[in-house]
Amino acid sequence: MSSLLLIGFDATDPERIDRLVAEGRMPRLAELRQGARRGLLESRPDAFVNMVWPTLVSGMQAGAHGWHSAKMWRAERMRLEYGDTDWLPLRPFWTALEEAGARLGILDVPFAPPPSARFEGVFLSGWQTHDEALAGSRPAGLRRRLLRRHGRPALGPELFGPQTPATLESLHRRALASVRQFADIVCETLGEGPFDLFLAVFGGAHRAGHYLWDLSQIDASALTAERRRALEGALDEIYAALDAALGRVLDAAGGRFDRVLLFSAHGMGPSDGWLHMLDALLARIEGRERATESGGGLLYRLKKRLPWNLVREVTTRLPAAVNRALVPLWSQRMHDWRTTRLFTVPFDVHGFLRVNLRGRERDGIVAPGGEYESLCAELAEALEGFADMASGRPVSAGVVHSRALFPDGERTDRLPDLVVRIGDPVRGSPGLVSPRFGEIRFPTPDRFPSGRSGNHHPRGWYLLAGPGAGAVADGRVVDLAPTVLETLGVPPPGGLPGRGLLAGLSGHKAETAGPPAPAAAARGAE
Repeated sequence: MSSLLLIGFDATDPERIDRLVAEGRMPRLAELRQGARRGLLESRPDAFVNMVWPTLVSGMQAGAHGWHSAKMWRAERMRLEYGDTDWLPLRPFWTALEEAGARLGILDVPFAPPPSARFEGVFLSGWQTHDEALAGSRPAGLRRRLLRRHGRPALGPELFGPQTPATLESLHRRALASVRQFADIVCETLGEGPFDLFLAVFGGAHRAGHYLWDLSQIDASALTAERRRALEGALDEIYAALDAALGRVLDAAGGRFDRVLLFSAHGMGPSDGWLHMLDALLARIEGRERATESGGGLLYRLKKRLPWNLVREVTTRLPAAVNRALVPLWSQRMHDWRTTRLFTVPFDVHGFLRVNLRGRERDGIVAPGGEYESLCAELAEALEGFADMASGRPVSAGVVHSRALFPDGERTDRLPDLVVRIGDPVRGSPGLVSPRFGEIRFPTPDRFPSGRSGNHHPRGWYLLAGPGAGAVADGRVVDLAPTVLETLGVPPPGGLPGRGLLAGLSGHKAETAGPPAPAAAARGAE
């Protein structure tokens, strides 16, 4: 019978990890690498790398699961809502293990849906994930027990927007505390085993990578040399803390698992452009800048006009349920739907545009067919006409239809129609210019409104340690689900696009393996 310990370090950079291993700052990972099978994990296509977790959880591409953001566009209600599995179901890959009677530990996997009634084991979500989505726990009372023993989640809400040295120092402290706190929870839960699959994801490095990648988004000129060094080394310190947490988890596991699989579903790298200007570009192209300034419902206008720092201070203090309820209230009147042909929906690495399509959107005005196609072509041409004022480089690095990325996707209608790649203007450039549409000036040429110096990268990594594991084999995110199932001797369900990464592994015979004996029964005599 096989068992697997599966640990995620969310959004960690493989090159930084290589450097820290070489410097001796991640010794437990270096030890685990000896004789392990490892390689890169790519998000392909990378258009929806921000939603890599629904892809990993389901084993399916975005065209099949339909998630494009934590806040999703609901065409039938003409508003944004937090994604919910009631209307956008996700079938996690570990359902096949549940059906085989396996005992599972699933801790803080982003976007993991609540478990089924037959779930046997421990489930926790929404404790210290960077993305706020789908919080839940099992068995009953687990979250209350964790709050009593460990206090409130150390990571806390994201302070999205402009940063200062003080906010970055606070994030550094919170991220380190979160790694330690979650390691406590993981080690404690391992004691409630045995488990056939134990999966836990550390989220602190994800949040830290966004804001501590470098100091480009703050005024560091007045910092003392000591404070500057501390901030410049903050992300490395958090990676080293992850290594220490890994050591604690491996010690707590005590060799009870046949194999160990570490992974990061996507990576992190420097923020690479002025994508936040997409709304301004679209308003200029569509000729609705004045309407954008004065339009929308009362809540939407209030949100747009209040100082961002004030909005952030208020929203981070509100209960999560209140924030979730506010999103559909302000978004349902963010545009005049009688005249809006195109609008942005929440995006991250690439820009997402939605067409107000008749017959799909409740208040759609653009006819399907020729009018829709012409509008998409018109937008692509308009974007291609803009260039960076400093370098002269084109703004658009390509516009692609979601249906072209996922021609057979069952839920492509839930995705944005167009994915817009924005090029990388020169840092400090005054803005963008088009012969047809004129100039659009950056409000803060040296700073991003998000405050993020780092952003997601489609290159993640994995490491599989155990009997006969050696060799290097790169893969894709969708390969993780079949790899886990094959490791545990459960045939992957039909329709998964990925392939297992175990080919050639000593003793591996996925085609003949049967389901695992449930851990509780198999180890009852221990």
